Amino acid sequence: MALFTHVEIALLRREAATKAIHKVEDIEVWRFNPAFLDALEAKVGRATKLELTRTDGQLYVTLDGETIEAALARESLVEDAVGS
Repeated sequence: MALFTHVEIALLRREAATKAIHKVEDIEVWRFNPAFLDALEAKVGRATKLELTRTDGQLYVTLDGETIEAALARESLVEDAVGS
């Protein structure tokens, strides 16, 4: 299971700590900069078609022939997990 988000990891961990989440330690959290969403917002409409590609620590979104990319940081909902 993987979660892609711009939300700060401390907020996600705090929320996760209040819930019973099955195998929470196995959930990969991939964070990207909120500016990435800002860049997409200006180009996305109701009928927008886009292509998503993820390779290692990068996320690429191609729409209307333009590619916007974001660096991804791997995190965990468990504070002591690898990658935190």
